[in-house]
Amino acid sequence: MDWHEMKQFHRGKDNQGRDMFNIPLQPDDDGMVGRECPNADCQPRYFKITPPDHLQSDGAGQAKPPVESLCCPYCARRDGFQQFTTEEQIQWVKSLMLRDVVRQVQRTLQSAFRTHTRPAHGGIFTVRLSYKPGRLPSVRHYAEKRLRNIVRCDQCNETYAVYGVAPVCPFCGMGNLSLHLKRSLGVILSLLEFRPEVEAKAGQDAGYHLLGNCLEDCISLFEGFLKVIYERALPASLSLQDRRNAVEALRNTFQSLSRAQTAFQAELSYDLFQAVSALDLDFLEVQFAKRHVITHNLSLVDGRYRTQADAWQRSGQDLDLSPEDVLRLADRITTVLSAAIAHFRL
Repeated sequence: MDWHEMKQFHRGKDNQGRDMFNIPLQPDDDGMVGRECPNADCQPRYFKITPPDHLQSDGAGQAKPPVESLCCPYCARRDGFQQFTTEEQIQWVKSLMLRDVVRQVQRTLQSAFRTHTRPAHGGIFTVRLSYKPGRLPSVRHYAEKRLRNIVRCDQCNETYAVYGVAPVCPFCGMGNLSLHLKRSLGVILSLLEFRPEVEAKAGQDAGYHLLGNCLEDCISLFEGFLKVIYERALPASLSLQDRRNAVEALRNTFQSLSRAQTAFQAELSYDLFQAVSALDLDFLEVQFAKRHVITHNLSLVDGRYRTQADAWQRSGQDLDLSPEDVLRLADRITTVLSAAIAHFRL
């Protein structure tokens, strides 16, 4: 077949006589191209990487081996690079090829049915044959999805983008949970730094509300990372779905420090709070109790909080919040999570 628009991508034929093409993908505004895990059970599957042509050089002009495989940052499945092509990219390529095939058919028909006039045999009539090509099929276009979480691996120095917390680098396959933790906490602490400006512009109420949000975010982050660590630390013999089911079965276990400790000890034989003192653990208990008040009681002290935190504040008063406590909370949960990540080599 004579290729037209696809000719520029044609790279000859394989041993079985099939056409081979090398079609570059256009990077998006972030300079990345989309990839999708071939594992149908994986969620959310989609991620982005720096394009392969960038990966052929180490930045100093030295050639690097071609990228032949990738590792899914969500489920850690490793497969051939081409296996991670997204469905939208496949449909785009198919539309390019279909357009060329239709164009070739049209040219063949034009050649076979050139307009000509021939008298009918023994009669006065003439037969006129002609072919008018129709409109070529349109090329399907696609746009890569926007992903907020852009990560540079501290092992191989490559850049990729993912949804949420993805524990594995798609290039080197090494764990990157510590990078996600540092980045996520950095966002919270950056917001905390704006508190004086918020209060100057919108008043003390706004600053108080920001403090409460930062405390909630720290504890939500703690709970979210515990789920990821727990799932990744379960025995490798379990399927991806079994791991997911095990985490879902815990429901809100990680909203309680004591229940979180019990879950890690019972299933993974790990002391979750071994890296912090008993005094720090008491402090964390108080912050978890504060979060409940912020979330469920408009930041007003209730009887449950007074009992849990052994608080001096009366019921109905505004919860006592301070930036120093939020900073200490961020530091202590970093200590707990970092120790677990290191223990399970994530």
